[in-house]
Amino acid sequence: MSLFGTEAVTVGIPVAELQALMGHKDLAITQRYVRVTGRDLERAMARLAAWRDARGSITQEVNSILKAAKRLP
Repeated sequence: MSLFGTEAVTVGIPVAELQALMGHKDLAITQRYVRVTGRDLERAMARLAAWRDARGSITQEVNSILKAAKRLP
């Protein structure tokens, strides 16, 4: 496995962009050069949870604004 591929994904380079950087025509080839660990999956789940929490907060805020707007003359 390629240290370059794994490090690139670890720092946040999307796999499709890594594919272009590595000059692969097929994404499956690029994926061979990326090692995903349990820690990587834990970080991904944490980012997803944070995104969901933020989305929920925004939804609550928008709903509050809409309710307040309905009370305006």
